[in-house]
Amino acid sequence: MVSTTRKKKSLSEPQVIYEVHLGSWKKHENGDLLTYKELVAELIPYVLENGFTHIEILPVIENPLDASRGYQGTGYFSATSRFGSPIRK
Repeated sequence: MVSTTRKKKSLSEPQVIYEVHLGSWKKHENGDLLTYKELVAELIPYVLENGFTHIEILPVIENPLDASRGYQGTGYFSATSRFGSPIRK
């Protein structure tokens, strides 16, 4: 978990949203997808360094087709296993 000390921002301040599809944002050199844990470790610092205030993650529910970006869901109550287990280890 990333912890930062920041003063609370008001809703009247600008909000810059970074929309991301986890499966295409970044991959290992061999083409394998990053795990949930790796995504957290790399995505949050990237977003903060680039001045974004919020992250909108495209659907991560189980689906039959990578190209659908998660919008053809088949398991509405289960996170996709493409990125490993959602349970912390």
